[in-house]
Amino acid sequence: MTPVIGPTRLGPAVTFDIHTTRPDHDDEAPEGHDRHAAQATQREARIRIDQDTKSIVYQEVDPSSGDIVIQLPDPVVLKARAYADRAAAAASEAAAEDHPVDRKA
Repeated sequence: MTPVIGPTRLGPAVTFDIHTTRPDHDDEAPEGHDRHAAQATQREARIRIDQDTKSIVYQEVDPSSGDIVIQLPDPVVLKARAYADRAAAAASEAAAEDHPVDRKA
């Protein structure tokens, strides 16, 4: 008979820090940069819910132009998820039509 060995300890959970450091004050700005140049590199962070996939979307927007600089997940991934969701819904509807269920008892 072999002895029972307890579970092994797992490492700490994985964490992800999305914060970046950007100078906000003149005294913290690197040499050769003024406050206006530092503000030009700042981006506005937005979090929204994609209506097609019900996924959380993180965006960084350039405040001067309104352009989306960074988006997670990528727009292509969101389109693929929406397509897969529609295909799965169509497949389940087709399966339901193939096997109708009489709900009267």
